[in-house]
Amino acid sequence: MICIVTALKEELLPFLKIYKKDFTKEAIGEGSLYRSGNLHLLRAGLGRQRSQQTLALYLESHQPDFVLNLGLAGALSPQAQIGKIYHVEQVRSEYDDDPVELSVHRAFSSLPAAALLSVEEAVTGKERRDALYNQYKTALVDMEAYGLARTARNYRVEFYSLKIVSDFADEEAVETVRKQYKILCDTLARFVIKSWGDW
Repeated sequence: MICIVTALKEELLPFLKIYKKDFTKEAIGEGSLYRSGNLHLLRAGLGRQRSQQTLALYLESHQPDFVLNLGLAGALSPQAQIGKIYHVEQVRSEYDDDPVELSVHRAFSSLPAAALLSVEEAVTGKERRDALYNQYKTALVDMEAYGLARTARNYRVEFYSLKIVSDFADEEAVETVRKQYKILCDTLARFVIKSWGDW
């Protein structure tokens, strides 16, 4: 069994649309679980606390082979490119000084690796973006991956994370994401589905 976990339903929608399967839906914590055979799609919710609690509730009653976190991420590094998919090799947190090292699944080994910082509030300004990059030296930023990784580790479940860059974490970030999120979420989902044969 495989569990794909995202913060938002929009990040799961391409899987629900592309896979013409009958998914059963149930509430789990403040999130939702969509199940079809050995594929579980978990919407964990936005932010560290909500997503951690939802994944923990899921792992209390399910034992997936691994958890795959997918989603959008902002770029802290000027080298990160919008629309590019990265496998996350390390997750750091601005609220916990205990980085989590992540392995890469062989299906994703061709992707560039990146370190990611999880924050409490969305980064939507150049000044804060640059300060975070200078302090943590991570290429990407999100709000959930660190909490999810820690939760999976606590339950001794393998955890992988793929992120597609949606914005430059600047003053235009919200508008940039609004215009492109559907295409980016679809691109990420189709890459994962294309990789199924290598799992």
